[in-house]
Amino acid sequence: MLKVFKVYHAIKPTFGFLYHPPWPEGYVLVAEVIARSLDGVFSLTNHIDRPWWNNDGVTLAVSGKKYRSTSVGDVIMDGEEVHRVAGIGFERVEP
Repeated sequence: MLKVFKVYHAIKPTFGFLYHPPWPEGYVLVAEVIARSLDGVFSLTNHIDRPWWNNDGVTLAVSGKKYRSTSVGDVIMDGEEVHRVAGIGFERVEP
């Protein structure tokens, strides 16, 4: 089943080193993505064979602004659940 996810990038990314920025004030909404899973969202928001904002199902939050690929430390919201991209997979961010 397809769902709408929100993707937030760390304003000052650490890519998993040292610490994670505080949620939500350390992040900016970059896109809404229609996908089946967190893994699908991650794939759709990475530069693989074209800029990720050109992928079907991706809507940039700010028109015309280009963003880096989603990486370790960034956040994906699935409804009310918040998940941080980990070195392998995802970890739940508790409120």
